[in-house]
Amino acid sequence: MKSKTYRIIDITIETINYIIISYALSSIALCFRNQWLYILFFSSDIWLFSKYFNTVKNISESKIATYVMSLASLITVFVIMYIFGYVE
Repeated sequence: MKSKTYRIIDITIETINYIIISYALSSIALCFRNQWLYILFFSSDIWLFSKYFNTVKNISESKIATYVMSLASLITVFVIMYIFGYVE
């Protein structure tokens, strides 16, 4: 059983990775929004979220913490997309 400190570090690293990769995938998906490649990158972004959610669920002991972290990460990605836009 991992200690609480290691779980927090694992969740933090997973969250940072999710935010960065999700921003990149969302930017690429928006660049291809009028083409069929949009489906590929959008589905990759959804797959990434499901992998992140399952990872946080496995690391965390609380369902509420899992939902809060997932929602906070999604909101963070949306805010970054709103502030910085997407990369062309």
